[in-house]
Amino acid sequence: MDQTPSRVVVNVTDPTFAPQVTILKAQIESAGAVLETHSGLSAVEFIDVVSSYQASGPVLVVDQGLVTGQAMIDSLVKGVWSANAVLVRASTDPAVEHGARIAHRRVVSAASDFHRVTKPTHEMLGFLRVGNDAAAKDAITNSRSYALISAASGSVLDLIATALVRNACSVVAI
Repeated sequence: MDQTPSRVVVNVTDPTFAPQVTILKAQIESAGAVLETHSGLSAVEFIDVVSSYQASGPVLVVDQGLVTGQAMIDSLVKGVWSANAVLVRASTDPAVEHGARIAHRRVVSAASDFHRVTKPTHEMLGFLRVGNDAAAKDAITNSRSYALISAASGSVLDLIATALVRNACSVVAI
């Protein structure tokens, strides 16, 4: 069975990122996937989009400001990763905005606007692969609940990653 997601989604909430999204679109299409661009969606609306795409398979969610090369995009889009995965880089800065703690190449703690990682070892970089199994779908529902309660304005990717980890989903650190 082909594990390559048919869709990669991004929510453009800041128009200054439009040129970067154009670059990402070209990179993603070159890798053989389709970028679905949404503009100005609230956190709840964007989570609903991700949830609707889960019915047909894993969904790749990218941050509007993700900057990386074609080789990494190829690897992320075409790679046979775990159903859930997040792109990270090493960082022990306790004030890192998108913090995560990684153990044995798995995310064991992730930060969002509502959750803190006490001793981060990495920073999440704006790429998330969300599986379509029952646990991942439950995590999306949980992230939506957090967004509804708080009118979330932070990173939806962080919120979803945190919900995956808190829902005991295995999340591979790439």
